[in-house]
Amino acid sequence: MPPSIEEHTGTRIARYRKQRGLLQQGLALRANVSKSLLSKVECGQKPASPAFVAACARALSVSTSDLLGQPYADELRRDRMDELIQPIREGMENWDIPLDWGTAPRAVPLLRADVQRALVQRRQAEYTDMVRDLPGLIDESVQAVHTASGEEQRQAYECLAGAFRCVFTVAWNFGYVDLATVALDRLAWTAPRADEPGLVAMHAYLRAQTTMSSARYDIGMRVIDGALRDLDGQSARRPAGIKAMQGVMHLRAAVIAGRRKDQDHADARLARARALAQETGEVPDYGSPGARRMSECMQWPSPQN
Repeated sequence: MPPSIEEHTGTRIARYRKQRGLLQQGLALRANVSKSLLSKVECGQKPASPAFVAACARALSVSTSDLLGQPYADELRRDRMDELIQPIREGMENWDIPLDWGTAPRAVPLLRADVQRALVQRRQAEYTDMVRDLPGLIDESVQAVHTASGEEQRQAYECLAGAFRCVFTVAWNFGYVDLATVALDRLAWTAPRADEPGLVAMHAYLRAQTTMSSARYDIGMRVIDGALRDLDGQSARRPAGIKAMQGVMHLRAAVIAGRRKDQDHADARLARARALAQETGEVPDYGSPGARRMSECMQWPSPQN
């Protein structure tokens, strides 16, 4: 099938995938991406982020330039994203300092609902609206942290951590590595103040992700194992929720072991994750990054989980 000048990145991914005799599910498994997102990228419904392109290129044994084609289209998309990212950069500077507002922030439950919607947009890769809302959500969460008390303050810290989680995702996926690093540091500062083990575990999960990009698999594995030890100490608080988080950690460890070509270790971690899933009644989707259903237990903690 000859290439066409009218091809977009998704079309090229589909073309190489078919040349390799792969179904979408097969490529999704090899690239460790969601089949749903792959389908949307291939048909042009969703943009292909740099991280997504790199993952597909590795799985297809081609270069990223083979998939990107003419670079100008990607540069234009990056220019538009730059305009949306700049307000987030500015908002990330006041994570611990109250703003000089003349009015009180919204009630924490209302703010929490908006952050939860942003987390849903993050999972569905609906980044444009999410990115536009993030600067305001960060400012409101910071203000709520400094004006609320007791349980509402803890929930305000959860809101701030959720906003930083969204910042990390969009920054990492679009190649703003410096901003992703800042978001990860802010999450490390915020998560303990929310008194929520799921957020602390999520920080470890994301930190391990960054170590994989630099092939520091030894560091990533130690980060995951440290988080697992911390979760062991929290098991009395929410047994089912903690086990779900542990399952996600073991899945991340399995990926790291796979990258290190340590098949026995990867299999052992997968077996442990499967056993935890059976204990909690969850059925992890091994074809999606991080076993989507189990990771949802971590993305927005609640007393019910």
